[in-house]
Amino acid sequence: MPFRVGDGTMIGRARLDPEGPVVAASVGDWTIVYTVGRYCFDDGGALRLSWRFASDWLDPQTTDPSSPSFLAVTTDGGARLISRYEPRGNVRPWMKTVDVRVIDGFLREGEMIRFAWRRTRAQTFRETRFRFRLLVDPFGTGVFEEVPDDLGFRVISGPPARMRVHAPSLAARGATIPLRAQYEDAWGNPTRPPPGQIEVVGRISTWNFAVKQDVVEVPASNAGIVRAEIVHPASGLRATANPTEVVGTPTAFRPFWGDLHGQSGETIGSGTVAEYFAYARDVAAVDFASHQGNDFQVTPAVWDAIRTQTRAYHAPGRFVTFLGIEWSAITAAGGDHNVLYPGDDGKLHRTSHWQIADRGDAEADAYPISELHRSFADQNVLLVPHIGGRRADLTEHDPTLERLIEIHSCWGTFEWFLEDAMRRGYRVGFVAGSDDHKGRPGAASPGAGSFAVRGGLTCAWATDLTRPAIWDALRSRRTSCTTGARIIARLTTTDGRWMGEDIDASTSIPTFSAFVAGTASLVDLEIRRGVDVVCRHNLGARPSPDRIRIAWSGARIFDRNRQQTWDGRLRVDGGLILSATPYAMDEPSEVVALEHDGRVAWRSRTAGDEDGVDLTLDDARSGTLHFETEVCSFVLDLASLGSRHTVEAGGVDRRVVVSRLPESPGPTEVAFTWRDPAPPSGWSAYYLRAKQIDGEIAWTSPIFVHAP
Repeated sequence: MPFRVGDGTMIGRARLDPEGPVVAASVGDWTIVYTVGRYCFDDGGALRLSWRFASDWLDPQTTDPSSPSFLAVTTDGGARLISRYEPRGNVRPWMKTVDVRVIDGFLREGEMIRFAWRRTRAQTFRETRFRFRLLVDPFGTGVFEEVPDDLGFRVISGPPARMRVHAPSLAARGATIPLRAQYEDAWGNPTRPPPGQIEVVGRISTWNFAVKQDVVEVPASNAGIVRAEIVHPASGLRATANPTEVVGTPTAFRPFWGDLHGQSGETIGSGTVAEYFAYARDVAAVDFASHQGNDFQVTPAVWDAIRTQTRAYHAPGRFVTFLGIEWSAITAAGGDHNVLYPGDDGKLHRTSHWQIADRGDAEADAYPISELHRSFADQNVLLVPHIGGRRADLTEHDPTLERLIEIHSCWGTFEWFLEDAMRRGYRVGFVAGSDDHKGRPGAASPGAGSFAVRGGLTCAWATDLTRPAIWDALRSRRTSCTTGARIIARLTTTDGRWMGEDIDASTSIPTFSAFVAGTASLVDLEIRRGVDVVCRHNLGARPSPDRIRIAWSGARIFDRNRQQTWDGRLRVDGGLILSATPYAMDEPSEVVALEHDGRVAWRSRTAGDEDGVDLTLDDARSGTLHFETEVCSFVLDLASLGSRHTVEAGGVDRRVVVSRLPESPGPTEVAFTWRDPAPPSGWSAYYLRAKQIDGEIAWTSPIFVHAP
């Protein structure tokens, strides 16, 4: 619901200084000056300075002028001011709020209230127009009007800090492989390329290549896995493309990458629907996407805009869009479910009209989840339970509608959710997305706020890049997914059955064929049956004599405020730490430091994912490791360390694992076959889980086998 904009003459005016573009994550000073209008300001009147929930601007504090992000709220009038910051102090999405009360006097027309924000960090993501909203209640009634001034600026990317190179995951031998280079600042924002051209490092077979701005086209000469390394000589930036599998004969299905989950400023995010789809197509370079706004904010006008832009950006063969909305129920009523439609239109069944003034179609609302299942019965839609701020409850399940569950997003990694579905015997496939609120679907970095990890990706194995083909892959559960890296992972059977299929094994038990081509070396490769590891493929790694990894993971709770802080220190008595490097940390505020006294300190948070530190010691086969955090502390004799040592730490899968790193990099692609020697009777779900040395994970959807 919009705020009512008042008459500036009567309620007052405001100005922001400075107003120019702001570099994402930069530190600076900003001032907003409010001038009282003709109404004046009563004893008991109030102001609210608000900005959007999605912004990760450093929270203000009003108590310590010597500390960062100090906000002083003062007046030149005769009253006194009381101010406090409330992270949920206003109407969604303008929730982050500085609340100011005028007491012990009144303010006259022309007197001022000054908000002086010093040494604060701007939000970490770019935005076409970031805005503050100043709401005033001069009479102290609890009714606020918005000052009619645009208090905002453009947030722009910082300088290039890294390069990413996107490649298709499959190419025919003799065809051309386009490699697209993208540049990011330290916080994952797309940024302008530095001057100069890019080059392919070395020679791959007898390739020649042509450079067209930041696209390199190379011929796929030989069958196999290709990983091209690209360098920008002028800046020194370089990156290796995700693997491309070059095949000599056509395959039944091709891998297409997408992000089916995120939202824009029309609801609680930032930017527009058009900017959302443009980013997915042009920057993230994904093949398909869907917009998922919280349903109780989707007015008829917003729904029209979503449908319009979904149609406008749909281009079969280049970029596929799916119409969608997030059914946003409280967990006790079923929790969050994405709704996906196969065409340009679809019937809306919201949870409610809580923030929608026009209630003309409220009779179509469906709540709780049983009503949603009933409303969509016999319709060609997909419902995808997921974990967001609200988590889905899997107690009630419709196997026709709920063919997939989301197991990773910027909110965290949720293998416990996968395991919940497996324990219940649900035959569901797996997808991952971003649930991005910052306008970066398909390539979403977490920032420094409510999101903890990089967004995930779904790989749909389809016949071609069209809506019907991708839809068929999703409905058929023919998917794999990752924590963000474009890892090729598939599980089939030797007689040609695919992920997502149901197999009757009454006459013979299938032999599984697993294949993984990673973006880094592989460290764990498993076939799981339900929640059990039934095959751990031997990667042939030999432990290093001087390198160990200490990795912590898990979440505090299942629900919204699940992030677990792991700030801590370690030391090794009787040994010398030569180096300490971060492992799987997600954004620049998570850091590792080797201190002058030989201890290692870090700042880290997890939400089901893994963070950690890799140590190089003078000898990792001796010495005593002392690990200290508020979550858990322990002492470990390194001489007794085998391949790994695990310390359980309560919460949701919280644990610390100490392991020996491999002496040399492991394989980056692996193929193997396996047959279950003792399948249990009834239905079993077999799926592949692959983990890389950098912490990235891939999962395939299960193959479901019914054994006698």
